[in-house]
Amino acid sequence: MTAFDHAILAALAYVLTGVALVGYDMAAPPIERKAYVVQKNFKVALITWFVWPATVIFEAIEEHRMRRRYFRFLMGVVMLAVGMFFWAQVAYLATLWAIGIKWVGFVVTAIAMLFACPILTGIAMPPHVRPESR
Repeated sequence: MTAFDHAILAALAYVLTGVALVGYDMAAPPIERKAYVVQKNFKVALITWFVWPATVIFEAIEEHRMRRRYFRFLMGVVMLAVGMFFWAQVAYLATLWAIGIKWVGFVVTAIAMLFACPILTGIAMPPHVRPESR
C-alpha cells in the first residue's frame, strides 16, 4: 500500500470515528443524552463527525469533574479510532485482493466500515452509566 492509500484510510477512519461517537451519544439512556441529541440538531451531529477530538476532550473534562469514567472513556475513544483504522486497512486489502481496482476497493471499504461502526463502537466504548447505578 502506498502512502496515499494510508492517508485515505486514515481520513476514512477519522470521519467514521466521528460517526460512531455520534451514534454512541444517540444510544445513551435519556438521562445521559446530550443536548444536540435531545433537540435533534443534526447540524451539530454532522459537525461532530469532523471535530470529534475537541468534543471528546470536553466530554472527558466534564466526566472528570463529575468523578466518573473519564479515563476509560478516553481509552475507549483511542481504541475506537485505532480499531477503525486497522479494520479499514483489513477491509481495503481484502477488497483490493478480491477486486483489484483501487477506487472500488475504497468505496466498498467505506460502505463496509459504515456498517461496522456500531459493532466496533460497542466493543471499544464503555457502557453508559445506568440511572440505578449512581
